[in-house]
Amino acid sequence: MTAALSILSARPTASEARVIGPVGATNAAWLTRHLGELEGDITLDCSQLQLQDARGAHALVEFGRRLERHGRRLVLRGLPAAADRVFERIISA
Repeated sequence: MTAALSILSARPTASEARVIGPVGATNAAWLTRHLGELEGDITLDCSQLQLQDARGAHALVEFGRRLERHGRRLVLRGLPAAADRVFERIISA
């Protein structure tokens, strides 16, 4: 099972997308590659995100850091509690 990525809106200064389903080592590169095609800051609706493993979260954190180096932001919205705890551990490490 792979994650689905829905682009909700895309503008020159900001984009909004939704990720649905599992994200892990097998599809994190695919997800970040497609997110990288979006313009401006990116808000990602993660309310239906399922982390298969920590590598999916690591990939999104690193993607966010790459955006920051280019003056852009990645905002994760609606993270399920379990996924939020994984992201917190990665970011605070």
